[in-house]
Amino acid sequence: MTNLEFSEKRLHDFLKIIDQINEKLLQSPAQIDSGLLLEDNDVMELLHISRGTLFNYRKSKKITYVKLSGRNYYFKHLLMGDLLKLYKEQNGG
Repeated sequence: MTNLEFSEKRLHDFLKIIDQINEKLLQSPAQIDSGLLLEDNDVMELLHISRGTLFNYRKSKKITYVKLSGRNYYFKHLLMGDLLKLYKEQNGG
């Protein structure tokens, strides 16, 4: 798989998640499936990492996130893909 194909698939996955969120908002504006989005504290707890390490992952673009109203949000499905890629890079896979 080339980098271009990976980027297109990743964009497709991202847009699919956005569509899911949009559908949830249209059904009930006050509720979003909390399983789709994670916040900084959720990711730090999940990965057992510090705020500084999470910052470094964001800064080096190792993980995908969206900043809204000053808060960072992580799409769970994209985060899992990013972590798999990071794991493979660190373990020569």
